[in-house]
Amino acid sequence: MAGAPEDLSPARVVELVQAGAHLIDVREAYEREAGRIPDDSAHIEMDRLGEEAGSVDRERPVIFYCRTGSRSMLAAQAFAAAGYDAH
Repeated sequence: MAGAPEDLSPARVVELVQAGAHLIDVREAYEREAGRIPDDSAHIEMDRLGEEAGSVDRERPVIFYCRTGSRSMLAAQAFAAAGYDAH
């Protein structure tokens, strides 16, 4: 089982993404439209995350992000509890 989720620096996120980590934006659509990390991150709104969890590869680290960190921390905690390497 993976360890507890940790906050990551922007530099560490870049390293993990370049190494194959899955980056997931859990914000609402209007928040994503206002601005996002310029990459190919997935967009799974927080309220749909449970039903779409099967689309997240368990073999890759997963990094969640949102505006303030509260939703992404909840997502990371839930996925870490389910055995994902989640941040």
